[in-house]
Amino acid sequence: MEYRYDVKSIRLGNGVKRHEATFDSDTDAYEYLLSLANDQDCLLAEVQRWPTPLEDSGRPSRVIVVAQAERTHGQWKNVKGELRIRTEGREGHEVLRVALEATGATLHTDSESALGSSVSVS
Repeated sequence: MEYRYDVKSIRLGNGVKRHEATFDSDTDAYEYLLSLANDQDCLLAEVQRWPTPLEDSGRPSRVIVVAQAERTHGQWKNVKGELRIRTEGREGHEVLRVALEATGATLHTDSESALGSSVSVS
């Protein structure tokens, strides 16, 4: 089976579930993940492995997080242990909310933001 590797992130300026890039190799995706260390706007990023081609339904049978890194006290660190999708849903919004509170900003979401489509900061 072949795979594609998507890099997803949480960013202060763009919110949760941001698609960064897609790669054919895990090595290229991991290198991109490491390069995000220089981007202070990026709070958390992960490499997701997607089977290709997609099933008839258009959805993969299983998406697996193969690498993850997060910014902790200003440092970009690899996440160790069991990896799970953290760049979307409630956990993704919580990561963003905590980071924004630390900067004194407020997170405003609308009904679509729970799906990862609309977030504003003030």
